[in-house]
Amino acid sequence: FQESLGAAGQQQSEEMMAQLAGVKTLGGIIEWITNRAADAPGHEQPSALPEQLGPSESGHAQAPDSSALADGIDEDTNIQRYGLAPVESTRSGTDAGLAKDRVIVVTDDGRDVARTLAGELRRRGYRVALVRIGHGVLEVGQGTYVSGLASLEEARQLLDLIRSQGGPIGAIVHLYPLTRERSMAEMDLQDWKHRLNVETKGLFYLAKAVHEDFIQAAASEGACLMAVTALGGAFATKLPAAGFEYFPGQGGIHGLCKSLALEWPEVRVKAVDVDPREAPATLADSLCGEILCANAEAAVGYAGSRRVVLRPVLTPLSHDDSNGVAIDPSSVILVTGGARGITADAACYLAEKYQPTLVLVGRSPLPAAEESAETAEFSSAQDLKAVLIERLRREGQDATPARVEVDYRCLLKDRDMRAKLAVMEQAGAKVHYYQVDVRDAEAFAQLIDQVYDTHGRLDGVIHGAGVIEDKLIEDKSPESFDRVFDTKVDSAFVLSRKLRPESLRFMVLFSSVAGCFGNRGQADYAAANEVLNKLALHLNRSWPARVVAINWGPWATAGMVSAALEKQFAERGVALIPRQVGQRMLDEELRYGDKGEAEVIIGGAGWPSSEIETPALLDAGLPFVGHAAFSRCGADGGEELLITLDADRDLYLRDHQIDDQPVLPMAVAMELMAETAAGRFPELQVACIRDLQVLQGVVLENGPETLHVVLQHNATGDRDTAKVRMQIVTGEHPRRVHYQATIELDRRLPTEPSVEPLSLTQARSFSKQVDELYRDWLFHGFLFRGITRIEQIGSDGVKASVVASSPDRWLAGPSRGQWLVDPLMIDSGLQLLIVWAREHWDMTPLPSRFRAYRRFGAPSNSHLSCEVHIKPNTRGHIIHADLHFLDADGRLLGILEDMEGTCSKALNRLAGNSTLSNTA
Repeated sequence: FQESLGAAGQQQSEEMMAQLAGVKTLGGIIEWITNRAADAPGHEQPSALPEQLGPSESGHAQAPDSSALADGIDEDTNIQRYGLAPVESTRSGTDAGLAKDRVIVVTDDGRDVARTLAGELRRRGYRVALVRIGHGVLEVGQGTYVSGLASLEEARQLLDLIRSQGGPIGAIVHLYPLTRERSMAEMDLQDWKHRLNVETKGLFYLAKAVHEDFIQAAASEGACLMAVTALGGAFATKLPAAGFEYFPGQGGIHGLCKSLALEWPEVRVKAVDVDPREAPATLADSLCGEILCANAEAAVGYAGSRRVVLRPVLTPLSHDDSNGVAIDPSSVILVTGGARGITADAACYLAEKYQPTLVLVGRSPLPAAEESAETAEFSSAQDLKAVLIERLRREGQDATPARVEVDYRCLLKDRDMRAKLAVMEQAGAKVHYYQVDVRDAEAFAQLIDQVYDTHGRLDGVIHGAGVIEDKLIEDKSPESFDRVFDTKVDSAFVLSRKLRPESLRFMVLFSSVAGCFGNRGQADYAAANEVLNKLALHLNRSWPARVVAINWGPWATAGMVSAALEKQFAERGVALIPRQVGQRMLDEELRYGDKGEAEVIIGGAGWPSSEIETPALLDAGLPFVGHAAFSRCGADGGEELLITLDADRDLYLRDHQIDDQPVLPMAVAMELMAETAAGRFPELQVACIRDLQVLQGVVLENGPETLHVVLQHNATGDRDTAKVRMQIVTGEHPRRVHYQATIELDRRLPTEPSVEPLSLTQARSFSKQVDELYRDWLFHGFLFRGITRIEQIGSDGVKASVVASSPDRWLAGPSRGQWLVDPLMIDSGLQLLIVWAREHWDMTPLPSRFRAYRRFGAPSNSHLSCEVHIKPNTRGHIIHADLHFLDADGRLLGILEDMEGTCSKALNRLAGNSTLSNTA
């Protein structure tokens, strides 16, 4: 580095080597090297590189000035948008081992979970120390202690006392977060800070205090650190019941544990999320299994009887702006994070596109309007530092390397702020900058009130304030942890209390993938970002405004990422986000993001590809797809289910053939798409199948055929509705699309509308018996003979009795659950269209499309009725009809709206052959 030192000489070189020796993380080394490289002659725009997975000083990797961005950056990157979904994960049966000559420390939840777990562990031969949260540090009974976990020193005193009575520590199980406390709605800032101090910071203190014990225990029989949260069992992405209360601050426990797991690979580190309403014995049994489980997941949940982990799910935006946020020149937007970093880049983009009022909040003082002429003409680090050295000497001050470095960094920071503010103002935005440290809760709260008083409104917030101070857990001081953690977390709580949600349109919390996946040397930063993620989920459910936490991957910095550093990121699978791409994706998130999506990831991966999954379909009692699994299909973020059609298993295919070849019925395609959507969103009900089109029939010409049931959606997290675009596809190169439709899901099925019974024009009895129908006009085999009686036929419709079917008769093998949309019921309705067309036109129709099937319930018995209403626009060779399906009590089960069929006399040839069927 001698070339970069200039006049500072050997002393500065020695200082640099001493500093580098103290940097222990990859992110820290990269940032250190980058900052030093910025001092080299000719280097103009110093800025921190992204850390391992997450952003840098202001919460994210700093971006260059708008004017400094190089032309021609390729925006065709692999930057993707992901959501997070719980995926079922089995627990390994392997006993990972735990030293029985060491103590397991369990913090008490006060709900009997700790007591029950302690009893089970003692029964297995382990020594247990139970710690109740209280004041001071003391032993209150054999194996029972009290501590407030209020500081690192108190945690050390506690563990020293336990060691003196029971021996070295082999495991820590932090159950205190299960304690019943005030609800989020009842909390003030002091309550918020108290819970975070005991739950997250208390765990940090225990981890630091037990480190040496764990090193020794891990080298022999094993060590474990486990913390338990009460977010419902699925990390707050899905809640177990309406009105379920949880504390978003517990996200910090997950971020902390995921980072510790990376720093301590020899120790089993786990955060376990549960539904605290479960019986203590049930919870204790699950937790005991996790303590001794060899699985490597750092965060697992127990959602009912299922063990789940979170996985990224590709969720591209639909670019449907019907639910998006509108920004215009009248909008007032608060941006924390100052006039530097990517929050400032976001503000620049919004200024250029919408010209709103921007209220910027940062710790740094506003720089002078113009830079001193003494330094303004210089750009290289060497020239600037020479001027600063001369200035200090002229003022009679010592020009030490450290002092020169401080002044140099301040000068660059002022330049950056000045340039960013100029970009915003020149774009036409009205810009107001306030110097406020967001850790000062009172000052920050007063500023928010001032914004409302001055502008009369606050439409949006971008919360990007944050700092990083990377150090491994053993080197991290409590003071540093507080600075990193509190800057993001306490200020976010202040926003949650001072904003007026009834008029707010959006709040974007700038989070980091370090929170989702953990990061070596960033336990505090990861913890803070996970709190933002869970707070976003909570507020988005509680407020009418869109609240979203964007977990950014690292941003690229023009001119700052050398080929060597790009290679390092590439080796780790991290694609840097180009500045323009990040700005555009933020804007698109506001314009097109769905209200139900409160926790998203934007980045170019960097986590193991095996973790980018879509959830396997659970055994949800779905006849066709109950045991199938989703996979990804293509860069558009689609998902697909692979289903093999085989006449030996799909028995209905034997009774639905054309020219002796099995053909997939349209009614079965409806059920298959409905089941796929229901399996993807098991908490919702299939309410409507809309705009189904039959593009070409699926014919099994050469034995079994593999169907790709492809779906696309933009849904993540807990939501009340979902809309899924579906296709049934065969082949690979090229793929052939056979059916397509849109499935709409809701928490509850809609209430059936009141409809008048069908009154037919020119109604009369039907001349043929049912057996004659299937012999002379229809062509369906035994399983498809669902018409039992034609009640009436008229010039505008048909009324008939039909029957429901059972999956057990249609599919070989074990019991397959219940239909969502009974294929026999639907197909019987389509057969009645044939009956009407043969009676009036002597033609046979094939179904081609329908507008909607609205679902109100499922058959409760096998006896049903179907009313076919021929619509007035039926003419020529095109038939249009509405079909009503009712149960034996007259309850409306579903309406098939505007069923369209194309008629042909040539198709009459199919009639009378029970082995033949239509190509739909």
